[in-house]
Amino acid sequence: MVPGAQGDTAYGTAYTNAMERIEGQLADWARRAKQVLAWNSCAKRQLHKVELQHALGVEHEGLVLDLENCPRIEHLVSVCAGLVTVDEKNGIIRLVHYTAQEYFESTKARWFPEMELEMTVICTIYLSFNIFATGHCESDKEFEERLAEHRLYAYAAQNWGLHARAAKADDRVFSFLSRQAQVDAAGQALLASETSYNYEGYSQEVLHRTGLHLASYFCLVRAVAMIGDDQSVGVKNSIGQTCLHVATSGGHLDVAKLLIEKDADINAATNDGETSLHWALNNGHFDVVQLLLNKNNDSCRDDNLGCSLPFYAVLGGLEAFNILRDKEM
Repeated sequence: MVPGAQGDTAYGTAYTNAMERIEGQLADWARRAKQVLAWNSCAKRQLHKVELQHALGVEHEGLVLDLENCPRIEHLVSVCAGLVTVDEKNGIIRLVHYTAQEYFESTKARWFPEMELEMTVICTIYLSFNIFATGHCESDKEFEERLAEHRLYAYAAQNWGLHARAAKADDRVFSFLSRQAQVDAAGQALLASETSYNYEGYSQEVLHRTGLHLASYFCLVRAVAMIGDDQSVGVKNSIGQTCLHVATSGGHLDVAKLLIEKDADINAATNDGETSLHWALNNGHFDVVQLLLNKNNDSCRDDNLGCSLPFYAVLGGLEAFNILRDKEM
């Protein structure tokens, strides 16, 4: 146990005292301080100060981001009783010390009990803005300009589903998932903005076409159950993935089962001739491999390059290879 994690050592006492001082501020200041600390504690990565400003500027009924509603960074730091700092070299706003991160990880149920839900809502509202109603960008340049102007766009696209899953907030995301153009824009940022921008056309490679693709990617079982139907489960994205491909490549067994119950085609192939079984084997998701092998199917075939299932099993590890061998016996 790291000192201060449970609030019962010098570090923990200091952080608890700081939080009590924060709660003694004006109500609006205390609320803002808790938002800053919660985002720093619960975000899936460190945030640039402008990303945080955008997050805190989102209005729950808004369709655009009002920049005048984004708080000044100096105010955000000042209300946090010395618990956050800004790295002026890279613009990252973060908790002042690693023990503060550990303290809040162990006490966030006390200080920020609904934060995962709040972050889900903020991210999906941001992704639903009218600016994204034009769908995905048609060029790398246009995409990079969108990333630069809408600073929370990449974080929201890559992490809204993780927050939703942690908060069990599937029912809060239906409005976003029903907006096809905004889903298309979010799908582009989901993967493309993680690249190093070192080759032409990177932003066009993988586009998740439907809300069901995104729900399957993030393993949002309730959302898949609600929005999946006989027609949508067969829709493919730009590289030929169905929602079942997306679920099985991520090892999401419950979602895979649900999609199969909705008559997803386990034999459907991507543009490269890969079935869901290929993807599950390649990524070493053994329970999903077993699920697919137990179905009567003809997906046990080579891909378009002639790579066999045993080849994919080798990539996935010894256990995957053994599962495949035992099934063939």
